[in-house]
Amino acid sequence: MIVFSSSWSGSTHILRTYLRALIEEFPQIHKVFVDIEEQKELATEFGITKIPTTVIMKEGEVSDTLIGTVSKKKLRALIESHL
Repeated sequence: MIVFSSSWSGSTHILRTYLRALIEEFPQIHKVFVDIEEQKELATEFGITKIPTTVIMKEGEVSDTLIGTVSKKKLRALIESHL
């Protein structure tokens, strides 16, 4: 899971809080936070236009993308659907 974000984004801070809690429930999920201002090339490679954007990877390929912040319940359901 790659979360594209920025330090100034309030929505990103909310999403990080949800993800930290969910990662404890799903330790098999690996997460990486990417600051789009520090990693512009990577953000461009993934076509990131809005933050936060969460990219779900499975076997090295993008399997789903979530743009914006959603409820913890919806985020949990998204993670479970890709296990």
